[in-house]
Order: sequence, then C-alpha cells, then structure tokens
Amino acid sequence: MHAPSASSRPYFAEDLALSTKKKPGTDLAALKARLAKKTGKAAPNVPPPGQPAEPPAEDVPPPGQVVEAAPAAEDVPPPGQVAESAAPADVPPPGQVAEPPPPADVPPPGHVAEPAPEPEPAPPQDEPFGGGTAFDPSAGVIDVGGDITAKSNRGLMAVVAVAGIGFGAMVGYLLHQISSKKEFVEVGRKKGAEMHAEVKQVADARKTVALQIKDIKALAQQDPKKAAAQIQSLLAETFEKHPKVDTLFGWQLAAVHPTGVKKVFDLYEDANGLKSDLMYLAGFLEQYGDAIKSGGPAMFGVFANEKGAKLVELVQPLCDLETKKPCEGKQAAKAVGYLVRESIGAEPVPVPRGVGDKQVVPLVPDGQIFNYAIGMEPNKNAQVVFNSLMRRIDARLENMAKAEKIALTALKNYAENPTVDGEDVQPDPGGG
Repeated sequence: MHAPSASSRPYFAEDLALSTKKKPGTDLAALKARLAKKTGKAAPNVPPPGQPAEPPAEDVPPPGQVVEAAPAAEDVPPPGQVAESAAPADVPPPGQVAEPPPPADVPPPGHVAEPAPEPEPAPPQDEPFGGGTAFDPSAGVIDVGGDITAKSNRGLMAVVAVAGIGFGAMVGYLLHQISSKKEFVEVGRKKGAEMHAEVKQVADARKTVALQIKDIKALAQQDPKKAAAQIQSLLAETFEKHPKVDTLFGWQLAAVHPTGVKKVFDLYEDANGLKSDLMYLAGFLEQYGDAIKSGGPAMFGVFANEKGAKLVELVQPLCDLETKKPCEGKQAAKAVGYLVRESIGAEPVPVPRGVGDKQVVPLVPDGQIFNYAIGMEPNKNAQVVFNSLMRRIDARLENMAKAEKIALTALKNYAENPTVDGEDVQPDPGGG
C-alpha cells in the first residue's frame, strides 16, 4: 500500500493549529483560568482535544456490576396511583372566607392598649469617681433563680389616690364637726343665758312677795279690802310677765343636769300655784273681809220664800217684832221672830218665826252634818279660811326658795359651758 499523499490525508487539528494563528487568550488553559476566576470554582477536568473525558471514579462500578438506581423519593406514589396534594392549613371550606387573625397587640373593644414599658436605662459604664470598672449592683448577691418581674405601680397609685380621698373626706368631716360644734356651743350659751335670766326673774318675784306678805296679813285683820287691793298690785308687779314657760322651750333644756331640770319645773309649778293663791286671797278678802274683822255668823236659820229655803244668819231673837225688842236669857225660846242677815255684813231685818212663806225657823247647831257643813265654830270660819290660805302661800314661797337655788346653779353651769353632744356632762348643781 502506498502512503497517502499530503493532499489526500485527513485534516487534523494539529495541522489546523499549525496553519491557523492563535489569538491571545483563546487557548483552553486561559479559558479555564478566566472561568475559575469569575465563578470561584475550579473548572471541570476537561481532557485535551482528541482525548475522551474520563468518568468520575466514584460513579463507575467495578467490572461485572450494575449501577444501583437511587431510591425513590418519599412523595412518589406507587405505580398506578396518583399523589394526593396536601390542602393548605389556612384554606377555609368552600363558601367561607378565612378570617385574618387579630393582631396580637390590639386590645378588645372598649379597652385602651397599655403602653409598652419603657426600656430601663443602661447602667453607667464608668464609676463617677474613677476606677475604670462599672459598678455591678448584683455583685455578691446570692442568685435564687430566675429574674424578678417588675410590677406596675398602677395599683399602688390607685390605693394612694383612694387613701387621699378618704383622708380629705375625713378632714372635711372633722372640720365641719368642729365648725358645727362651735355654732351649737354659741347657740347653747345664748339660750342658757336666756333661761337663767328668766328663772332669775321668777326668783326675784318670789322675794318681792315674801317681803310684802307679812304686811298684807296684818292689814287684813284691820282693813280687809285695803289688803285685797295691795295683793292685786303685787300680782301685777311680780307675775304680770313671769313666769314665761316658752322661754324654756328648746333642746338646750334637755342638756341641763337632770336635777336642775327637775328643779326648774318645780319652781315654775310653785310660782304658778303662788299666783293662784294670791288671786284667791284677794277675792276672799273682798267678799268675806268683814267676817274676818268682826267674826262670822254664830247662829243659822232657814228662810222660806217662793224660790225655796235659804240659809241665813240669825243675829238676835226678838220678843216683839214691831219694837224689835230682844229676848233676854231664857226668853229666847219664846221668841216670835229674829233679826236676819241674808249676806255677810248686811243690815239685819226682822222676820217672823215660822215655817211658812217669808218666815224663818232656827237651825239647831247639833249633829255631825252640821259640824261638817258649817263648822264647830261657825263664827270663825272666815278666819279659818284666811289662815289656811296664808299657810299655803308661805309653803309656796319656801319651796320656791329651795328650787330656785338649784335651778339657777344648773342653768348658770350650762350657760358658761353648754353641752351640745354626749361628750360633756353637766356638773351636779347639788340638792338632788
């Protein structure tokens, strides 16, 4: 066989390389270098032109063995089945709309979101007095485990606010009580002074009566009518304006010592009784004064007329009506008539003896009924009544003198230091 000629042999790369002038940087080594520089990775092992690339040793099994297939992926179903696609967790059922979850920091309706606590300031890096090392406040403290959560001071502020309101209300109440008590004390002093002055007026009236009653008693024996006029003047002077019970009306009287209150009412009772007794005495002296001066009737008779029987005074038995000749001694039993008075102090007139019309019959002074109705000493009846009235007046004046002393002491104590609540107790005026 003949060697091929140059014109008939194949065209090889070497010939092309010899015949073609290479450009700078177009060779394979330079290309690999640039590629590695850009990607940061080494270029794959590319064989030179004309040589096959060797497969990696790890992927090539030994002679006589077959490369094992990679295990099937877990999500790949068996042959003949279709893989089920998992439904998204947040997809709602058909016909419904998914509700977006509320933001975690949004408060419920009607509430206000609490502001986030301010971050605590970072501890200073350096000590103010040098040293270079920051002070650690927890140094030397035994760790008991876990951090203590700082609590909000909102509850403490609420307690302080409530306490402040309560304290203010208490102070206001105390100030009001103090103010009210001062006002009550002033009112009590004023009313106490009025009550004391009123009782003093009654006491002065009692003293005036006590000084004049002795003169009135003596004057009644001589001139009963003049004595009666003097009593009327005394009543107008002493009891015209007093006692005035309405002056004692009020809550202040209840705060006076109980003994003083009792004596005040005793004094007023005796004062009213004294006034009544003086008025009765003046009327008695006006009507029966002559019986006190000259004595009252000693003999009584019954005078008959068209109206009925009338009790009269028998002044003297008569043995002759025309001459009005009196009967002497035992002749009185044979009297044909009597000198008769129909009222005390009147002029006697002759009246014939008998039980008929306008006749008089003697009333025998005998028996218990006569003594009860007329008295054992009829001629002294006026004096007996007068003396009885004077004894009652003296007793009134004595009782008033005792009561007014205690009443005035109790009212004076109250006027100087009135009691307006249950804290103070009035001192005992004595005589209880």
